Amino acid sequence: MNSSLKLIAISILTTLMLNYAVAGNGPGQGAGNGSGQGTSGHSSSNSTTSTCPSFSTTTPLTVEEVASLRFMREEEKLARDVYQTLAVKWQVQVFDNIMSSEQTHMDQLKCVFDAYQLPDSASTEVGQFNDAKLQSLYQDLTTRGMTSLPEALRVGALIEEVDIKDLNQALTVIQQPEMRSIYQNLLDGSYNHLRGFVRNLEQQGEGYTAQILSNSEVTSILTVSGTAIPVFDLDSSRLLISEMQLRKQGSIVPSETYQVELHLNPDGKTLQIINLKRLQ
Repeated sequence: MNSSLKLIAISILTTLMLNYAVAGNGPGQGAGNGSGQGTSGHSSSNSTTSTCPSFSTTTPLTVEEVASLRFMREEEKLARDVYQTLAVKWQVQVFDNIMSSEQTHMDQLKCVFDAYQLPDSASTEVGQFNDAKLQSLYQDLTTRGMTSLPEALRVGALIEEVDIKDLNQALTVIQQPEMRSIYQNLLDGSYNHLRGFVRNLEQQGEGYTAQILSNSEVTSILTVSGTAIPVFDLDSSRLLISEMQLRKQGSIVPSETYQVELHLNPDGKTLQIINLKRLQ
């Protein structure tokens, strides 16, 4: 590792440890603790700083890109609204934490709406959707998730599987660079969320079977370690480390997994942390 990369690594780890200390976290505390239980409200202990990227809007979005953007904004809202409802019912931290992450995803998509001066496709009311299919799905999933905690966790996993499928399909037609970067970030988040729901389901003594994706695809997602390969997007000058764990006194700190997003500064030599998020 050369000196520049060493400095970058030190900067990332220092920021993570500062965030860890300020939050007052210890082993077994925080999101998705060992029992899967926690005190659930409508706030999250995630530490998130997010800004909109600079968009190259000289080329207008295609009809397919606009349609995808409108749908994905509401689909991320579906996830947020369902998790908010289930968080109140079950008082399990994983719903609060992932709900907060879904709000971040919604905000990232709103950046595209604002950059292209498009009217927002998402309602400001919880549980209200312009897309009839999503409206019906919200009703079905919240009703199903109220029946038991394991079923609620399966509902969460189902939503993430649907997101993964839809995002992968969308990325076959999306060409706008910043929009592609946001979609990839959402996809990485859905991978993490699926793992989180399945982990919590296993803590309830329950197994998990794929609901939308193929069994092999879900198995592949679930068996990825916490040392995912970082992705540097040359189009947006962003480095995404989708999962990073903390080691303390020789052991991995349980329930402390972070996502770090960095942006290459104009000097072309240093990176700035633009998004730091504790995962479930």
